[in-house]
Amino acid sequence: MANGWLTNNPLAKHKIKIKEVIREVLTEEELDRLMSKHFPHERLSITRDVFVFCCFTGLSYIDVKKLKRSMICTGMDGEQWIFTSRQKSKEPSRVPLLPKALEIFGRYQDHVICKYKNVALPVNTNQKMNAYLKEIAAICDKGKLNKEDKQTESTKEFKQLRHAHSAVESNINMLEHHGLNRCMDKGLHGYKRCVGVSVLAYNLHQLGNILLLKQRELEDRKQAALLRAA
Repeated sequence: MANGWLTNNPLAKHKIKIKEVIREVLTEEELDRLMSKHFPHERLSITRDVFVFCCFTGLSYIDVKKLKRSMICTGMDGEQWIFTSRQKSKEPSRVPLLPKALEIFGRYQDHVICKYKNVALPVNTNQKMNAYLKEIAAICDKGKLNKEDKQTESTKEFKQLRHAHSAVESNINMLEHHGLNRCMDKGLHGYKRCVGVSVLAYNLHQLGNILLLKQRELEDRKQAALLRAA
């Protein structure tokens, strides 16, 4: 219209319709079961590991596929971090490697594909990933555990790992309750500010719990001293 090619706006009465998409997510129990499952084929184990790595880093399929070994470095805190840029937004991304993600990364250090292509994980094509994930879902479908799975889940190591994962989920839930469930600010800088304030609120909450615990211990000691004096 600005060039005079049209006299009327053909989209003047057009209304954009937004359809809300409900995405299904794995429960903690389902994720635990997936991580502890033994698969008969290596392709399924690799696909499972890539999927779990995405869960613990928040990276998309394409971001993990292009992830090079050189992008995993030691941060200022002495821990391992992923230094990359998102494929979709081109924004720089810094992701800490949680113990489970670090374990998966270390598992494929000597994998022939990872060494040849200098990538972090041997990620299949998107088509194969989706096909293998459907196969994994069928194998992990709800039902009775077989003898091998029951024996695995009864081990001390499995229970410790399950409890460790529960602790991670609890911390994520705590952060969500302190503002990280929804970012009200726009843009990358607004998001960083929102994350900073939320983490600060979480830390203050933790410090408050410590002070309350010390106060209770002091009151208990005073009460015990009064009982001894009586």
